[in-house]
Formats: sequence, structure tokens, C-alpha cells
Amino acid sequence: MCQSCLGKEDLINADVVYCLSFAIVMLNTDLHNNNLKEETKMTLSDFVKYNTLYNKEQTRPLKKELLEGIYHSIKQEQLMVVDDVRKRRGSQV
Repeated sequence: MCQSCLGKEDLINADVVYCLSFAIVMLNTDLHNNNLKEETKMTLSDFVKYNTLYNKEQTRPLKKELLEGIYHSIKQEQLMVVDDVRKRRGSQV
């Protein structure tokens, strides 16, 4: 994801940060859940559409480039907690 796509002004309100964080976790689950059929997984256009504006108080929509970067990044590499990474690599703690 491009670093210039996100400025402090984009995450000016706690609700936006919370909603975007939740959307990222849900997208990660959706894209990497083997129990879901490919045709039911969230598309890039859906992710952008659902996450551009969260509420009427949000004065600026999130940039399309930012949301596209997040989508592609998560699609390319699943977010994992430390324990999951260790299990995937076969190491024991």
C-alpha cells in the first residue's frame, strides 16, 4: 500500500478508525476463509463501496487509493496473529 495514500486528516475521527479497523479484520476473514466459495467473497469494488463513507458526520470520504491498497495487501498476504504464524511455520513456543 502506498504510504502517501493515508494522511492524518483521513482518520480524523475515532469512529472512522474503528470502522476501518473492523472492516480490515472482516475482509481478512472473508478473503482467507476456505469455507467460503470464491464467488461469495468480497470484491474490491464492494470493499471500496462499503468503506468510503461510514456515517453522516464523516466530512471526507476515505480515498479510493487507500481502500484499494488495503484490499490488495490483505488479498496478497493474510493477516495473522503471532501464534498462527508460528503454527504455520511449524515452530513451537
